[in-house]
Amino acid sequence: MNIWKITLNTTQKTIQKLTEQQQAILVYLNEHPNATRKELCEKIPDATMGGIIHNLSRLQELGLLKRIGGRKQGYWQIIE
Repeated sequence: MNIWKITLNTTQKTIQKLTEQQQAILVYLNEHPNATRKELCEKIPDATMGGIIHNLSRLQELGLLKRIGGRKQGYWQIIE
C-alpha cells in the first residue's frame, strides 16, 4: 500500500472525529490565520475561552494545526 494513501486515510479519519467546534476553529483559521484566541472565542458560537484553548491544543496534538512565530506576531498554519 502506498504511504500517501495511508496518510490520506489517517488524516480523513482524524478529521471525521473532530468536534463541531474544532471544525469551526479550522475553518475560521483557514480564512483568518492571524486570529487570536479571544477573536476565536468571539466569532465561534457557544465557545468559551477554556474550550478554545483546549481545542487549539488538541488540534496541535493531532498534527492538524501549528503555531508559527511568537505569541503576538505569529499566525496559525493548518497542516494538510
